[in-house]
Amino acid sequence: MSPNKLKHRIPPPVVTSISALIMWALAEIFPQAVAAKSSSTLALIFSAVGLVFAGAGMAAFAQQKTTVNPLDLQKTTALVTHGIYRVTRNPMYVGMLFLLFGWALYLANILSMLWLAPWVVYMSHMQIAPEEQAMEALFGDEYRAYCQQVRRWL
Repeated sequence: MSPNKLKHRIPPPVVTSISALIMWALAEIFPQAVAAKSSSTLALIFSAVGLVFAGAGMAAFAQQKTTVNPLDLQKTTALVTHGIYRVTRNPMYVGMLFLLFGWALYLANILSMLWLAPWVVYMSHMQIAPEEQAMEALFGDEYRAYCQQVRRWL
């Protein structure tokens, strides 16, 4: 399957779960790549922040009665720009990144930490970019103005 056919086809939570497994595998296969002492407290803090971002994003979508399913953007009924969406255009992805960062801190493995970069690149190219194209098609100038005001990530 070509990369273009994969765009917008794999649910982001699945990609994130697979990434978490890869990070764990890297830590198991290369235990000598220890970055620092594992910090459960710091890992929990970043994970909690991730849950807050993702939860706030989903709640804002629910409040506007629009879909949270990024695989079927034609069901989008509203451009959500309030609440957490004033901080980032993609709070659910930011939340997933914070969760993965918390996991990387817990694993304390540099290779696991480095895996975050491919995750961000994948999400930006394969998930966020197609979503942005769809939002621009659906909401036009209103979406373009929003993009000028709020960053993609943070």
